[in-house]
Amino acid sequence: MTSKDKVWLLKHRIKEAQRRLKFIEGKLEDPNNDEAERWKEAYPKVLEKMESLCSELQEFLGWENTCPWGCEACLKEKTPLEIFEEQGYLLLWSEVLKDKIAFTKEWARNKVPKGYLIYTEEELRKLFSQGKSSKPASLRLIHEAKKASGVITKVKKKD
Repeated sequence: MTSKDKVWLLKHRIKEAQRRLKFIEGKLEDPNNDEAERWKEAYPKVLEKMESLCSELQEFLGWENTCPWGCEACLKEKTPLEIFEEQGYLLLWSEVLKDKIAFTKEWARNKVPKGYLIYTEEELRKLFSQGKSSKPASLRLIHEAKKASGVITKVKKKD
């Protein structure tokens, strides 16, 4: 199973657990429900399963105490910028680059899991400061250079 498939599967299972919890909550709120005790017993088991799936996904992706799906099992829903500021890095899948990348603060470089190509804050500033935007082909070329242990030192646009 590829990494992308595993992430999809875990997300799918988390969403399914969330749907089950909402269903159970509906059953528990129904005053005419004869099986309330059964649903009361099921709820903690489903919640525990969802917490376990969230933990597995967080560990797999290298996140700490964050969950982009905002499920009850995680501490709180955070924006990507909040995650970046708190952890010092943000893990992403780039559709343009077709690769896993990490945006990092200098102090957090060593926290990034293996398999992610690191882009530091300074490199991102050089690539995208002052309204600069690069064409996908240029970004892919820069990315390939970084894969070969390159470092972004300067970006010069053609006129």
